[in-house]
Amino acid sequence: MKIRFNYMTPTTAAFRTALDTKVRGICEMSKRVIYTSPTKPSEILQADKENIDPNMNRRLPRKKHSKSRLALLNVKNTTRVLPVRRSLRFANEAGEVPPEQSENNDKKESKSRKGRLVKVHFLRVYHLYLRNCAMETSSSFNADYNNSALFRGDTDFTRAIHSMIKAVMFRDTGTVFFTENGMKITVEDYQYVQANVFVQRAMFNDYVLVGSGIDFRIKLPMLCECLNFLGSSTSGNGPRLELSYMRDGAPLRLILEECGVVTDCRIKTLRPEDYVEFDFSTDKITCKVIMKPDFLRDAFLDVDSSSEYLELKIDADKGFTIAATGPTGDVKTEFPRNSDVIEIFSCNESQHRKFRMSLLKPAVKALQLANKVSIRLDNKGFLSIQYMIDFNGETILSPSSLRLAVTNMDMAVQLSERWNLLSFLRPNDQGASVVCYVKALQVLLDVELYRARNGKGIQLKTGNCVATSESFRVNAVHAYSFEKLVNSIGNAFNKLIQDTVQRRICTQVKHLIDGPFNEQLMNMANKVNLIIPEMDVQSNGSLWNSKRSLIEGMMLDYGLVREPYLHQNAIITMHSGEISWQGNGGTPFSPNQIITSLEMNDRMLNVFISEYVINSLLYALWKKGAFDATVNKNTVPHLSQLMSSNCYLGMCLGDVVSSAGVPDVSEDEEFEIFITAEKPPEMLFQDGLAKFISYNKATLHSNRHGPLFHFTGTTVGYMRLQVLDGSSIFGKLNITKVQISNHPNSIYKLGNMELDFVSSITQTVLQQLIDEVSSNGLNLPKQNGLSLGRAQINVVGNSLKVDLDFQFDQHILEEFGIKLPEIRTADVF
Repeated sequence: MKIRFNYMTPTTAAFRTALDTKVRGICEMSKRVIYTSPTKPSEILQADKENIDPNMNRRLPRKKHSKSRLALLNVKNTTRVLPVRRSLRFANEAGEVPPEQSENNDKKESKSRKGRLVKVHFLRVYHLYLRNCAMETSSSFNADYNNSALFRGDTDFTRAIHSMIKAVMFRDTGTVFFTENGMKITVEDYQYVQANVFVQRAMFNDYVLVGSGIDFRIKLPMLCECLNFLGSSTSGNGPRLELSYMRDGAPLRLILEECGVVTDCRIKTLRPEDYVEFDFSTDKITCKVIMKPDFLRDAFLDVDSSSEYLELKIDADKGFTIAATGPTGDVKTEFPRNSDVIEIFSCNESQHRKFRMSLLKPAVKALQLANKVSIRLDNKGFLSIQYMIDFNGETILSPSSLRLAVTNMDMAVQLSERWNLLSFLRPNDQGASVVCYVKALQVLLDVELYRARNGKGIQLKTGNCVATSESFRVNAVHAYSFEKLVNSIGNAFNKLIQDTVQRRICTQVKHLIDGPFNEQLMNMANKVNLIIPEMDVQSNGSLWNSKRSLIEGMMLDYGLVREPYLHQNAIITMHSGEISWQGNGGTPFSPNQIITSLEMNDRMLNVFISEYVINSLLYALWKKGAFDATVNKNTVPHLSQLMSSNCYLGMCLGDVVSSAGVPDVSEDEEFEIFITAEKPPEMLFQDGLAKFISYNKATLHSNRHGPLFHFTGTTVGYMRLQVLDGSSIFGKLNITKVQISNHPNSIYKLGNMELDFVSSITQTVLQQLIDEVSSNGLNLPKQNGLSLGRAQINVVGNSLKVDLDFQFDQHILEEFGIKLPEIRTADVF
């Protein structure tokens, strides 16, 4: 759940007076047209797109509409899998075959089949769609009343909804919207400030909406009083709430129930008013700050309440500043961009804006409920404040069901085990068979998602299934002289057989999901190696060869950490994401929250990888000493001249040691550098790049004098990732800074010039080691029967986003035909 405040910059007094007069006129007599929803979905979509009344063919007086939204989700996992593409393509690895060639090949192959095998041919590409099901559930409160309502729903988050509405109740009336995405309450003050409360659809146990949307005005104090009737409730989220709205102009009915106590309320509704739909596009945002709300609330409270204006200054280099001037003095609070208070700081252009303090006061009250707050400014000075609110650790509930739709599929089924009587028409072993051709098959299947018994994987439970097809044809094969006769008889029975085939297809699909598919999901490993041992990785670097076994021993845990749920036609799953040695765990720090918008693109799968995933890998490697290195002429051959006291270059380590006052440096003396990581390296995602920081100490050792110098150093680099061939991830880390200083316990001290020389050597060695590791890349993981490809990778917010497509292997599709003879039901040919 979230709350958003939108603000406009101050205008002149004359303009505001005129605007107030206009608003009062609109309040007195609204010209908004209220209409009933059309019956056809296409009319609903077209009416929503063009903003017209589909029944009256009259355009509605509404302001410019903006679909830009920022989703701030309280996600305590580290990897988010978002399958957001609405079409799923199934094709052979060799590519698509032209329809004519495919049909000829199918006919040839069907002639060569023997025995009782049922062969299924997919002649066209078909698609998979996901959407929420309107699952009707019985209600204990006046079922007849609710069944005919335009909207009905129930939720257990009564106390949370009451708190959010109360936080934005700076006017007596507000507009309530019920849409396909959930419930929204909008409160507006003279078109200067607007507050929106969002309650996602998934937070309702039952949510049934007739039409594309409903809106009406309501008295907010009365609504809050009804929601708080059972204010002494001892349950965490309050009593159970049931909402229903019969028709336009009808009262909103609220039924609250707890421990047998039932309260029935009916609140009179008002005609909706025109409201401003602020055009806050994400592409116009210049500054965005996500921070902890407690510190922002303290900064607002420090401001003198008599101050007329509040200044917001966001500097791209320094950070975020709040300032105000009042009769008692000036107040200024600064938040540096790298402070612990700020989680995300993104600013393309510095902003310095003034806002009326009276307009910002309602935003302070909502800070008491928030877990995080987002402050955004666009290039016109439009301010948007969003609050992410988490009640009892849960923000979204699991859905009850989803619907899978397979459409536009042509299929040929060879039934050689049926119609055995035809085998007598041909005395050879080949026999006769029947081929059923189904055109434009469509299968609608309700599937419920739940976590497996082991708590890690996903299981599916099938529900209702409906299969339809555009046309159906049955042909006999290998009947020869009797083929025309059999086909003419089959044409007469096509309609009769079509219904049976369609029911049989549903039976087979449900059998595959409830049986083999769920079994495969149950047996699917929750942990995978980062580098598969069978990979052929070639590298000549000695440093990489000594570390490769450590990389191969690391395992990624992608077991579920909560129930899967649906969001805007996408299935969202949350995974552990911890990387550890042999999958044993033991990471001493907790996952951070992923803050990003759930935006769809043309990929079927979106994976959000937080900093925790990468840092858990770095910690596990650090524990195994992967970042400890010895630099000598054997491990880094091309630096052998520098690692001696006698070289033909301008400067080598022998010269450095002599200049530092080490006595008796011989000409054949050799040196080594031992590098040790003092603590685990860190990886931070910010400003579209991955920032790498390591903390090391080093010792310069001589084969004659032993340890001579001790150093401490910090290394900073920035990584860019790319995908080659659609399935392999490669990274390029450029080390931009290596700072080395003398350790206090060092026997000898180096000057600044010598320290710079050692820094250059260290930077060269680390760059080579990183290049060798990253040059091999990581192949995308592949599960049995599923392959990934067409990947692209970007840094989004505080996470690494990987967009890719997935494809089922051919043997999974063939399983559909192989399993068909095993079904023994009354629904047979």
